[in-house]
Amino acid sequence: MGPGWSVESWAQANARVVSAALSAAGVPHFLMPAMNWLDPVLVMDRASHRVAQGVLKELSGQPGWRLTQHGTRMRRDAHAGAIALETGRATVSCQWWRCVEEPAPRSDGGLYAPRTLVAQKGEVPGLFSYVSEAQWLELTKNPLDQGWDPLVEQVAEPIDAVYTWVDGSDPEWIHRKNQTLAGYDPTSVNATALSLARFRNHDELRYSLRSLQMNAPWIRRVYIVTDRQVPEWLVRDHPQVTVVDHRDIFSDASALPVFNSHSIESQLHHIKGLSDRYLYLNDDVFFGRPTTAEQFFGPGGVTKFFPSTSTLDLQPPSSQDLPIVSAGKNNRRIMHQLYGRRITRRMKHTPHPQNRELLQRFEDKHPEVFASVVSSAFRHPSDVSIPAALHPYLALMDGRAHEGKLSYDFFDLGDSQVEARWAKLLVRRDLDVFCINETESSLPSTERVDAALGAILEQLFPVPSSAERT
Repeated sequence: MGPGWSVESWAQANARVVSAALSAAGVPHFLMPAMNWLDPVLVMDRASHRVAQGVLKELSGQPGWRLTQHGTRMRRDAHAGAIALETGRATVSCQWWRCVEEPAPRSDGGLYAPRTLVAQKGEVPGLFSYVSEAQWLELTKNPLDQGWDPLVEQVAEPIDAVYTWVDGSDPEWIHRKNQTLAGYDPTSVNATALSLARFRNHDELRYSLRSLQMNAPWIRRVYIVTDRQVPEWLVRDHPQVTVVDHRDIFSDASALPVFNSHSIESQLHHIKGLSDRYLYLNDDVFFGRPTTAEQFFGPGGVTKFFPSTSTLDLQPPSSQDLPIVSAGKNNRRIMHQLYGRRITRRMKHTPHPQNRELLQRFEDKHPEVFASVVSSAFRHPSDVSIPAALHPYLALMDGRAHEGKLSYDFFDLGDSQVEARWAKLLVRRDLDVFCINETESSLPSTERVDAALGAILEQLFPVPSSAERT
């Protein structure tokens, strides 16, 4: 998302500091290519161990640095300005490879040539385990810049993120909503579809963007989809953050205004300039610790999905169902009609990996599905949830998706134990992503919820993103 503090920038800075200290002491080394940017590994000749250890011990005497003997790892406490941060990942690992002086057998049946450097068993994460003398001399010329091609397992294409956002306190938006409600039959929908909790703004977007820049710096560009609104704190001309109005993406502008997340999300793939693969997420979803693109996507355009343990009952959709449930049942009907397959599980409230071309192809073949949901101003029992819950199964049947795994949790603001669970999260920092959602309107009080939520988010994500005005 452009310049700004991230765990990636911190990891890279740490590697540069350690590398510079080693170079100053005349210790040859190189940066091992890796699947991700989270844990830089510097490789050295075991003959330099004593000198290198002295360098690292001296470095560990500087503020914030710690030396741990597991292999050897240098860790520096993270700071952004005057703010101390708990990143969970800020380590530079050092490995000392042994030099083979005479021809020696390799495990693959070949022979190591003299002066080959060989990794110690168990040290290398499946990349390569030895380098010839000539390769070593070449690699150590520019230890941090080898120009490695991406690994075939890596996601090398650009990935964007799309948020949907609303400020439910905006008087003009409230007026549009009330005008639309005037001719609406509230008995035709589940009561939660009209609940004020659906539109209440706790400034989650600000903190979600902070979490994204800190823990998902592989995102190229962010789009924020709104109904004639712009967050007051947002940098208006940020080069990597674009506000998109509903009127710019709805194929049927006569359906506007709408206050239905199912309707809005069905049009996101119309955003101009959007990457072929992207994440769709609501503003109440956060990246809890450093992540990689490979947790959400595979190479060659594969998307991943994250099913919940919550299942769909066998009854048809009705206004008695929560909107997420009735939409899931309608998705089930579509999958039966198209593929003769049954779906049983709902999806977790995570960032949703999307394939833009697949969605456009589905819309071209089945425009009636999109037209139906677009025409629902509020969430309705006839809705489908296309990107969040139907797309994963469409992509699966197309051979372009598979189930992924994330460390995830859901925090309901109406849960009496939510603050205790937040306290554990602050200590453990063990979630890749999490959602903080207001599922019921019967909360202790708006003021208390706002204060508690604001405090936890500020503690988790204290560093402003580059998209915030200062």
